[in-house]
Amino acid sequence: MKILKIFKISLYLFVFVFGILAFNPKNSYANVDSIKKLSSRISVNIKGDKISCDITCRNSRYVKEDRYVVLNINLKSERDDFSGYLRVTFPGKQKNMFQKQISVKQGEQDYSLIFPAEFNNYYFIFSLVDKKQNVILSDNLGLNLVSNSEKIYIGVISENYSAYDYLDKSDSELFYMTENDLMDDYKVYDQYDCIIIDPTATSLSNDVILALKEWVYNGGTLVLSAKDQDIGYINEFASDMYSIKSIGSALINQTTFGLQKSRLPMIKEFLKEDLKKQIYEDVKQFLVDNLNSQDYKKWNYEIAHLEDNTYLVSKSGELYNKLLETYPSSELDKRLSLSPSTDEEEYVSNLKIKVLKRDITNINIMDSTHLILENNEPIIQYKDVRLGRVLFFETDISFNDDNDSKVLGTNIYQLINDNISDNAKTRIKRERFNSFTNNSETTYLEGLSKNDATSLPNLKLYAIIVVIYLIISCPLLYSFLNKRNRNMLLWVSIPAFSCFFSVLIFLLGSSTRLDESFVNYLSQIKVNDGGKLQMDTYFSIVPVKSLNLNMEFEENRDITPFFVDDDISNNPDTSLIVKDSEEKSSEYDFGIEYTKEGTSLLLNNNKSFNGKNFLDRASINSDEKVIADIYNDSERIYGKIINNFEADIKKAFIYRNGYIVCIGDLKKGEEFSFDSSVEEADVNEEISAVTKENSTIVSSVNYMTPQDYNYDLKNISALVLKENINASKSSYSITEQRMKSLIDAYVTSPLNTQGIYIYGFLDSPSNYFIDEMKLNSHGVTAFSENIDISYMFEGRKADTSIDMYAVLFDDSITDGINIFFEDSKNVSIKYKFDPNDLPNAIIYSTQDNPEFNIYSSIYSEVFNGNIAAYNLRTKDYDVVFESGVEKTLIKLEDYIDKDGYMTLNYRIDSKIESTGLKLPNLLISKK
Repeated sequence: MKILKIFKISLYLFVFVFGILAFNPKNSYANVDSIKKLSSRISVNIKGDKISCDITCRNSRYVKEDRYVVLNINLKSERDDFSGYLRVTFPGKQKNMFQKQISVKQGEQDYSLIFPAEFNNYYFIFSLVDKKQNVILSDNLGLNLVSNSEKIYIGVISENYSAYDYLDKSDSELFYMTENDLMDDYKVYDQYDCIIIDPTATSLSNDVILALKEWVYNGGTLVLSAKDQDIGYINEFASDMYSIKSIGSALINQTTFGLQKSRLPMIKEFLKEDLKKQIYEDVKQFLVDNLNSQDYKKWNYEIAHLEDNTYLVSKSGELYNKLLETYPSSELDKRLSLSPSTDEEEYVSNLKIKVLKRDITNINIMDSTHLILENNEPIIQYKDVRLGRVLFFETDISFNDDNDSKVLGTNIYQLINDNISDNAKTRIKRERFNSFTNNSETTYLEGLSKNDATSLPNLKLYAIIVVIYLIISCPLLYSFLNKRNRNMLLWVSIPAFSCFFSVLIFLLGSSTRLDESFVNYLSQIKVNDGGKLQMDTYFSIVPVKSLNLNMEFEENRDITPFFVDDDISNNPDTSLIVKDSEEKSSEYDFGIEYTKEGTSLLLNNNKSFNGKNFLDRASINSDEKVIADIYNDSERIYGKIINNFEADIKKAFIYRNGYIVCIGDLKKGEEFSFDSSVEEADVNEEISAVTKENSTIVSSVNYMTPQDYNYDLKNISALVLKENINASKSSYSITEQRMKSLIDAYVTSPLNTQGIYIYGFLDSPSNYFIDEMKLNSHGVTAFSENIDISYMFEGRKADTSIDMYAVLFDDSITDGINIFFEDSKNVSIKYKFDPNDLPNAIIYSTQDNPEFNIYSSIYSEVFNGNIAAYNLRTKDYDVVFESGVEKTLIKLEDYIDKDGYMTLNYRIDSKIESTGLKLPNLLISKK
């Protein structure tokens, strides 16, 4: 009876639990998924003699290369006092170490250690080390580094662990942040591209708010929102970041978050594609979780690129048979299926826009940009803050209903994704295309290898001294001693003269010998709005003898080792890690030590002339910049630039989508005006010197594929530095070779080939890096600054886009700006102009058109095809523009009717991805 009663109770419990899960499967799945993300961490306990460490590493499965890792350490000590270091060591050819000073009394204390993840290092050694460098305890810990990823990382500070699940897409990662993740160091938040703070989140401390502000200043994107008449943290972050003009009272209003009916087909296509991508991600994760380290290492590349290797999970595949040992075939078929079900696809197809009732607060931010207007009032706006950005939603953006999150939530996701800071976009692009940047890194290393102190001795002087020695020691000395009958003194005088001249030659050659360690550096400054400079300094410390160095900086510095792929080990199989970690963890070649006073750079086991390379990244408060007011037409550039740096500028030029304009030198405060004598020249031809006294030269670079690009575009540095661009490499001075390295590395990077910027070198700048170096420093400092160039036609600026005149089009295919479907190869749009204010030209130029970019083949949104205009006279279409060919259409009377209507037909050869294609930006010039 007792057994029967227990069985009945167990059965009732099972039915109860199953009923709850069956009643609300969506929310249950969301919570499980949230918990999975929360638990994706390293969690280990290491014990030693009367001391132990509990270590957790948040998001350890999602760490991006070159971003920061955060270790939370709970130290328990039974000793009276302990002073030493928390240390992390990355093994490899170059052993790199990061450590933090600690001092703990008997009991328990919490610490955090923040350090950069190293490229291709999949594990590290954690150690507790005493002051005498003795290892107290140590263990190997693994990292799952994410490479070649373009996913946006979104952190959410909220009490509700499911309300923002709609942001977890196939091209994003969502992380709910707990109280333990909120610290007073801005580098803790470096792993996120965007952080959303729910207005009802638990109160944040002042230290955390200051750290989040610093994170925004350095390029992060912060999303703030209002909810239930609560403006949340919008007031808390206002100081120093933005000014609030006014805050109106909240009212309940209907909102679609700016989503129009015309965008619904695009949203559905995105959701279908996202569903397919998510299935692939789930299968990849299943393989990662269920393969042993040896099999995973063998199939690592194929799993990462499963889209191109679907055979891997077919029934005839080797992995399928291996997994049959663990799973029955029926379950395995479900787990490895790469196709969405018909029900799932129909569910997405039947989705509709649902208008929501939400509290909307009228918040007026000074100098903000409005993204979405409803009833002529902004409900979404943003404000750029130094390198970062703050996005303001004047209504609740959390969703508890799954249907709302599918459509409206996807729209919000795309708004956030499209409007993160430019700095975050550049960083994600760098992580996505890091294989393209390896050539740049090699170029930087070439520049660092140039040494000032390697000049040859004065050989003419040496020859004169040797001749004098031979004349004195042989005929003169012999004759002199022979006359005095003292020939025996030759045995003493000749060695004496030999010693004297040897010492003389040694002293004369001392200027050519390296007797002190030195630093070679290449500093690259990027000018940003808001009084901020971003400075990357690549530097090499070269010791002249075996020694250990300890360089102290007065503030926290972001210093990391700098190398290319060949310099590091790559072994993701943690079973092959060194077993004696206690012995190995005390050895290092390079180290960073974090103290309360600042940062120390430690060099250990140095060999003579074996330089070590590093990268120092810093954000500097400064208003120094070039002030530019420039415009151009199809033939010339007009306007002026002013050097507002506290230093002279050398070798300045303007880069614009494959074209350069050489300017030359500008003194501090000097203004340079472009005159009308602009000549065109090809960079592959020999040209005369480029100076202000001669003429400004616009040089055309042929549009090339990325494969050709790294080689051919280096002609730009030859054009900037030399009169004859065919000058041999040996003819460059050491300073010019360093300049050449910086130009080549910057211009050939895919990250710097969009937009327009001015580039040059600062002569004797106040270099924020070398000012703190205690060693002799040799190098150059370059700057780059993005500028705008307006297009001119017949003396007037053409800065209005044709998009605003679009009136008639098929809204299931296009909204007049974007195209939605990949099978849309022929799209017609009718435009309506004011008959009393007709355009006199339509211009297709490089402005905001990525197809003119020489790296266009790596951007999915690039337009490829032609544009035809309907000819009213011939009743047929004329091809008026071809992609990537700059042209101005002047004779418009054949194309615009008496009511101001004009029809353009876009004929597309591009492969349109699920997110759509942006139509070319055509500029309008008015009479």
